[in-house]
Amino acid sequence: MTTLTLLMRAGQSSASSVTASLAVSRLAHDFRHDVRAASTAERQAADNGQPGRLRLSLAADRVVIYERQKAAIVRRELSGEQSIRTEAYSVDVRDVSFAVPGDSAARLVTLTLSSGLSDHAPTRGRFMSAAPRQFQFDAALGADHRFVR
Repeated sequence: MTTLTLLMRAGQSSASSVTASLAVSRLAHDFRHDVRAASTAERQAADNGQPGRLRLSLAADRVVIYERQKAAIVRRELSGEQSIRTEAYSVDVRDVSFAVPGDSAARLVTLTLSSGLSDHAPTRGRFMSAAPRQFQFDAALGADHRFVR
């Protein structure tokens, strides 16, 4: 009975780890795609003492906003005031920050998050968690527009 319980917990733990890793991968892909397509990026203060949000201006009146909501990062795509698409990346987020370039030539926009995701290593029948993982995603602002004049 104990071996069966251990195997079930191990399977459950690995399944949730895979799901969270896929969410982080999707977030990284979408964030980089949005920043490269954006013409401007600005950090905005959030309400209620929550971490700030990132606002990316795309073509015409389209805007993408990234913000933390509970244990997820939420991406909202707007056209004017109308919501086109909302995506929630369910990652156990402990801390999130956005860095936007000033007048520097680097023009890198950065999303940094600390996640409850950790590597699990079995030790004598138990799973021990490592420290929370830190993720940093960088993207060049407007890189998709580099040949447009």
